[in-house]
This record gives sequence, structure tokens and C-alpha cells, in this order.
Amino acid sequence: MQLTAPPTAIGQGVGLSFVRRRSGAPFTPLSPSSALAIWEGDKNVVGSPVTSWTDTKAGISATASGSLRPTTGTVNGKSCPLFSTGLTALTIPTFALLGAKTIVVGAQMTVVPSAGAVFYSPLTLKDTGGSFCEFTLFNNAGYKNVTYIADASGATNGRGYNPTLDLLSHDYSMTWDASSQTTGFAMSLDNAVQTPIASGAFNRTAADLGAIGGRLTSVLGITQGLMGYVMYIYVYGSVLSAPVLAQINSYNVAKWGV
Repeated sequence: MQLTAPPTAIGQGVGLSFVRRRSGAPFTPLSPSSALAIWEGDKNVVGSPVTSWTDTKAGISATASGSLRPTTGTVNGKSCPLFSTGLTALTIPTFALLGAKTIVVGAQMTVVPSAGAVFYSPLTLKDTGGSFCEFTLFNNAGYKNVTYIADASGATNGRGYNPTLDLLSHDYSMTWDASSQTTGFAMSLDNAVQTPIASGAFNRTAADLGAIGGRLTSVLGITQGLMGYVMYIYVYGSVLSAPVLAQINSYNVAKWGV
């Protein structure tokens, strides 16, 4: 399904992205003007095993070599990176992302993380100043099943919610208004609003890297590797409004079947 008469971004204000309609222009993840990086699994993926995945907005390449390279698989008839062993990940270089933001991730687990200490870290973004944003999937009583941190460094408690973990494809979105680590978040799952609540502590260090598919450090290599697909990652430098997030979700329902 192709969406018609969709919004085209024209500006921002107080951390919000505003849009207007332009007849005949199809909505895409690049439509909001605050887009910082847009990775789509069926675009700019080189190799299988994958050596690079380049975003279509800023040309940021997530790369891997040797045994860290993921393969590719198919979701809803479209190719995307597949992290099938828990031991593969792509490194993302640092880029400027401090402040209000929206992060949308499409992912599908092939194995649910086992109960206890194991968790998946499908996405870590590292700012040029050294702080981190992270999206995680837990099966641990001390953490919410979906947990985020934003612009965090050192030991920081996350915020999240507790959906049932399953093997279906999902659209995970998070906005953060940069006001505080406890009250600034809004979250949704498949465009259904979730209530963020306190989760467990994260401890990110200077040796940690930005990554897709698992946590990477320059010292220890990969930990908390995802077992599953990542279909898309969208990063915006503003808090997108609920109607815009709904259009992003509709786009991904049509394209990826989330």
C-alpha cells in the first residue's frame, strides 16, 4: 500500500517536528525535516555476510569485518540484515545526536532471550561527545522487557515497558524531550502507546562503540548479541508528533508487515 497526500516536514519547535501535507508526495522516513540517519534494510546493504549498511540520509556506514559480519534474510518478502548467532554486529561511527530525539527500530527476534542475565542490544548510538542512546530487549526481572537510555554516560537507570517477548516483527519507537532521564520519555509498540516506567541500570563506558545487533567495545568485542532481524532504524533530532509516528508506522506496516 502506498500512502498518498502525506506530510512533508517544514520545521521544528521546542523539540517537536511539525509537518504539512503536500498533495501527491508519498510519505517516507526521510519526510520529517529532523531526520539524522535512516537505515532501511532493503537499501545500501553490501554483501552477505554484510560488510556495510549505509543510511540514506547522512551516508553513515555501519560496518563489520571477519566473523562479526551478519548475514541477510527476508522479512515480508524484503531483504534485511540477519543477526543469527548472537555473535555478529555492525559498528556505527559516532555522530552528533545530543538533545531531543526520536528513534524508531523495526526488529524481529528469531530466539527470545533466555530468562536471567541474557539480553539483546539491537541498537547503540554513540554521540561525538561520548554519551549513549541504547535500545534493549530483556528477559530479566530487574529490567523492563523493552528498555531505553538516552544521552547517558556511566551508570544510568533506563526507562521501559513490559510487552510479551515473541518472535513476531515489531515497530518500536521512543521519543525523548531531553528534560530528564526519568520524565522525558514517550514510547510506543506497533503504534500503541506504552507507559515508560523505571528499569534497571546501564553502565556504558568510553570503550563502548555504537553498534547494530549487539553491544561492542574496543576491549571485549561483542556482548548481548541479538538473534534476529533488524529491518530499519530511523533517528530524528526532534520529538516527532503522534500523527507523524503513526504515518511512519503505516509505512512500515505496508513495507515490512510489522
